[in-house]
Amino acid sequence: MFLSQYKKLATNTFIFALGNLGSKAISFLLLPLFTHYMLPEHYGKLDVINTTLSLFLPFLSLGISEAVLRFSVNESDTLKTKNVLGNAVTLTFLSTFALLPLYFILSKMEAIKYYYFYFSALYLLSLLNINLRQFLRGVEKLIVYVLSDIISTITYVCFNIIFLVFLKMGLEGCLISTVLSSVVTLVYIFIAGRVYRYIRFGIDVQLLKEMLRYSLPLVPNGLMWWIMNVSDRYMLTFFLGYSATGLYSVSAKFPTIISLLYGIFFQAWQLSAMQEFGKEDFEIFFNRVFQIISGGLFIITSWFLVFIKPFMHVIVSVQYFESWKYVPFLLLGAVFSSLASFYGVIYTASKKSSGAMVSTVIGALVNFGINLFLIPVVGIQAASLSTFVAYLVTWLVRIKHVKKLAKIRLMLKNEVVLTILLLFQAVLLILSKSGFFLYISQVFLALIVTFFEQKIILIIISRVYRTFRKI
Repeated sequence: MFLSQYKKLATNTFIFALGNLGSKAISFLLLPLFTHYMLPEHYGKLDVINTTLSLFLPFLSLGISEAVLRFSVNESDTLKTKNVLGNAVTLTFLSTFALLPLYFILSKMEAIKYYYFYFSALYLLSLLNINLRQFLRGVEKLIVYVLSDIISTITYVCFNIIFLVFLKMGLEGCLISTVLSSVVTLVYIFIAGRVYRYIRFGIDVQLLKEMLRYSLPLVPNGLMWWIMNVSDRYMLTFFLGYSATGLYSVSAKFPTIISLLYGIFFQAWQLSAMQEFGKEDFEIFFNRVFQIISGGLFIITSWFLVFIKPFMHVIVSVQYFESWKYVPFLLLGAVFSSLASFYGVIYTASKKSSGAMVSTVIGALVNFGINLFLIPVVGIQAASLSTFVAYLVTWLVRIKHVKKLAKIRLMLKNEVVLTILLLFQAVLLILSKSGFFLYISQVFLALIVTFFEQKIILIIISRVYRTFRKI
């Protein structure tokens, strides 16, 4: 039974990887382009726009996209499936009108004031894309889902080359590229996924109540997650200016590699967890997958710390190079963000979404407190440190909480030892000067981490081989 569970998880992960590797990594892969054609101040403004957008999407839409996925999984009633998507699309357009009165507040922000049209357009297009793609996942139209990612990636790159490199339109060119790429992707989803057959404009009131009962508790949870993820940009801008925000934003792109790799797996893991939750062998399934994922995250992060500084010399322009020193703690933050979200699947699978909020609130308060008191004193490094500590706390709280929802027992001795090793590796990298000793010590620590998780490496190799041997 477990082998079939694992095979389905691995197969779905592979399918998502085919399309997601490009779209999820695109902001990182385009760093040389952005840092060459945009000043740190302009890049900081772009990040503030995207950060604000990431707050408004779940907040104004009442988190409906989460309900779209959950209520379309394992749904055999065609009419109800249509109503799920119909409710989401109708609510999307209604929530867009809520942006109009908010103009008077958002116009106070310099980064958004002159680009409010693009901000509104991106809100509508992004939310439509999210809802439709969540629906594609729920009804398991995974090929269309993957191809939509590939199309989004290709068009985004092409439009940015046109508007940034040839037309030299800077920040506005980047925003136009995002709008056009979103439109092309939406058109593809409608045609290839035949999504129009599932959309019924109007609201099924009873179903909407069920969907909102599930999604509304996720809104404050999403807000707290947003505080941990990106609110530090606002505090950096307030205390240190847009240039500091730009440097920090560049450093934050490198941990997205960790988030990218985990995020691809997480999309498949969500589906598997929802389908397998409540079955007799779910605990075994959960524990084995966790061991593999946590081991892989620690190994990748450790080796990333070895090469991050020389890599920064190659990937970014000189004016952004100092951002390397903020990467180590952000990498650790990405690891524990991934582990926290791994546990968070239990809330989704059990439909006890309100439970996710407690741990996230605690993490957000930790993040906000460290930023408030340390950014004026320590500077940009305080923002990266707060991110790491907040995600670590969130994960620890979730370990205790999910035991009430599922019989999950884990031996976390390895995770404790590896966390100490990675923390030592990060501090050594930040405080030591460049030199032969620093590089040798980093390699030595990475080898220890790898040796410590050698069983996990062998398990991954054997599982992948057995899973795809017959595909």
